Amino acid sequence: MCRIPQHWLTVGPRFNPKTRSPRAAVSPAHAILNYVYALAKAETTIALHATGLDPRLGIVHADTPRRNNMALDCVEAIRPAVDRYVLDLIELRMLSRDDFAETETGEVQLSRSLRSELGATMLHWGTAIAPIVEDVANLLRPLNAVGRKIVPTPLTGRNKREAQAAIKASRGRTAPPARRRGNDKVSATSMLAMMPRLDGEQRREYWLSSLYPSVKGMSTARLAEVTGLSKPHLRTIKRGDRIPHPKYWPAFLNAINSKENDR
Repeated sequence: MCRIPQHWLTVGPRFNPKTRSPRAAVSPAHAILNYVYALAKAETTIALHATGLDPRLGIVHADTPRRNNMALDCVEAIRPAVDRYVLDLIELRMLSRDDFAETETGEVQLSRSLRSELGATMLHWGTAIAPIVEDVANLLRPLNAVGRKIVPTPLTGRNKREAQAAIKASRGRTAPPARRRGNDKVSATSMLAMMPRLDGEQRREYWLSSLYPSVKGMSTARLAEVTGLSKPHLRTIKRGDRIPHPKYWPAFLNAINSKENDR
């Protein structure tokens, strides 16, 4: 059985004393942070290309060769969201020694399964960075031949939605609610990736609207078998007196999905 290095138990410094680089993480927390930053940077680079900007030309970051400097500029705007996601992930997810490996230089690397789990958040970072990149592109965009500035929104479609809303408002009608497909199911993996992005109130609303209606009608014995929680504790959950910790929600979801598949 491999022992967990003592310095892995804290976030620690970002700087690697052996490689003298902040990118070679020496703790699991910084390894996860670096990986998610890289995912956000990749989505930012794609967004910059889509709006016609060269991601290599920095505004705040210096124009360092072989580096997407403008992508680093833009991703600064969502760094707090990345930090919050990683902190929530560490709190909610049970990490093990097998999720990480250490190289000869002391750099901590992520396992393939953990990289795959974190990779599922790329769509979220693409959505978060899209309006920021659009604003940067439109701020830098010059005036056209008649002295007007065109401000397209190819990533978010904000212009199109606002125009449609204005047309419907002028006709005295409201937009119909978005339709959900009946066969859309949330997997336990996608739920685990989604939970850190929600605040406390959003998590409560998600539990009450998406999980609790099914959980309260399920067998207590079945729920105890799937979740590992005690039956008295589960009875308080089924009565609505208590909301379980989000780390148990994937187990509840698996129980719900298995019950639906048995029908």
